[in-house]
Amino acid sequence: MTDPVESHASVFIDPSARDQAHASTTEGSDATLQRDATTRTAGLMAWSRRHRHSLYSLSVWVISAMFTLAGFTLELTTDDTQHGPTIFSLANLVVLGVLHLSRRRYPRGVLIVAALALAAELILTRALSVGSLVLAIDLVYLYVVQARSSWLPTFSTLSAVASIVVLFVIVLWGQQLAPIIVLMLMLVLIVGTTVWWGESVRSSRVLAEKETARASAIERLSAAETKQALADTRASIGRDLHDTISGQLSAISMRAEATLADSTLSDSSAANLVAIRASSHAALIEMRHMIEVLRAESGEGDPASLTPGASTDSGIDRTSANTLANVPALVQLALHHGTVVGEQIGVGVNDVPRGISTVGFRVVQEGLANAVKHAPRLPVELNIDLEPAGLSAAPALLITLRNPMPVTTDRLQDTRSPAEGEDGRAERHLAEAPSEQSPHAGGGAGLLGLRERLQLVGGTMSAQHTGDVWTLHARLPLPHETIVDTAAPTSQENSS
Repeated sequence: MTDPVESHASVFIDPSARDQAHASTTEGSDATLQRDATTRTAGLMAWSRRHRHSLYSLSVWVISAMFTLAGFTLELTTDDTQHGPTIFSLANLVVLGVLHLSRRRYPRGVLIVAALALAAELILTRALSVGSLVLAIDLVYLYVVQARSSWLPTFSTLSAVASIVVLFVIVLWGQQLAPIIVLMLMLVLIVGTTVWWGESVRSSRVLAEKETARASAIERLSAAETKQALADTRASIGRDLHDTISGQLSAISMRAEATLADSTLSDSSAANLVAIRASSHAALIEMRHMIEVLRAESGEGDPASLTPGASTDSGIDRTSANTLANVPALVQLALHHGTVVGEQIGVGVNDVPRGISTVGFRVVQEGLANAVKHAPRLPVELNIDLEPAGLSAAPALLITLRNPMPVTTDRLQDTRSPAEGEDGRAERHLAEAPSEQSPHAGGGAGLLGLRERLQLVGGTMSAQHTGDVWTLHARLPLPHETIVDTAAPTSQENSS
């Protein structure tokens, strides 16, 4: 049976829960109001930026209207009578306000009309409203600042002509000269100061623009000189490669070809000569392609000759000589040096993009070269596989080479240890322990260059020994849209 107290209490809301719900609702409302206020503020600022010139004209006009309505004028009479705004001064205020709004579209025409309006007000009313004068002075300042050349000579000429004309007209009107001269001096001083100020601002802006243009010109000149220096260096390297290394490779290939004609050669010697000829010929093809690239970058070659599939004079496709499709040739070359390579290729190498395939070829080439040089006649395992794409990672090509570490014998120095006998000599077999930068006994320049080549395509590499096994592993990311055949891995062991 249900407790009546519990049943009665269940209809009430926990005060703490009610306060928490109210606080959450209040916070949500405050956040909404804050977002709305931020949106309105951003919209208002954007609107003010779009109409900033019109808002500026409106603010100047309001200030001028306050002066005009207050009755501030420059009089041509000497009496102390205070005159309020006239119909003509109010109309002139409206006209000058409209002209101020149009100053950016017709700057010179606006300035001429404003000068005529001021002259008309001065002649007809024998007074000049301060509000109209403020608008006219601001127009003069803006025109001088935006002018493309100095306006001081023009202002001096116009001021002299205007002063003479106004003086002549007012004298004919029958006015006294003293107040007229004072008024003209005041106008010349006010307008002259405005022109000088605007000219100073304009000169500073023009000087800044000239310095900016000068800096840009210096930067362009420096870039052009750097580009020309790089082009000259590339051309020089291309000429040196053609005159020295390319010639030596051609000589090696021809000497190997000539030696093969000797009928007294043994089969092993003939096979080695064939390998030497093939290697020198492949190196010559790549050397010629490198020379063409250097000449094309320096402007001396024909870029059209670098298109994929272009062939050398021998008819061999030079673009397929350094891709994963040519890995079997590297394996055969290693076999000629006594190194047995066990291949396990789980991807279709022909589907790999050419740039990635070229870098992968260099990985296999460097790994086999190190194995042949530093671990001669020891077996090598070569694995080429595909890492599938993940949720955020692109597919990648995985290349791994493993080979046993070479073993050397060192005699330790005489330690005179009683446990080792009187002579203290012991013989131990010490496996070489190379670092990643110094594989086996080499200097590591090949691995350093290989790492830099991998970094250019976003790849990574590790080279290290685990126990008595040296492992070179490279990961080359593939584009997301790459479709690579992942049929069953094919294993092959090459032996002599």
